[in-house]
Amino acid sequence: MTRLWLVPLLLSIGLTGAALGDTPIDQGPSEAAAPPSGRYLLMDPNGRAVTNLGFPGQFQLITFD
Repeated sequence: MTRLWLVPLLLSIGLTGAALGDTPIDQGPSEAAAPPSGRYLLMDPNGRAVTNLGFPGQFQLITFD
């Protein structure tokens, strides 16, 4: 019963944020943002440089330890 005041408070904070023009969380990136390129430059366990250009037309899975 003592926490009932919390609901209107949270709702008012949410409405205030929307009124100020904040971007809702569920919206994607803006149209001006560039899409991910998929390019990378990493180092293999032997110290050699590895890029996406070494695997043309292949699916790649990158993991980190």
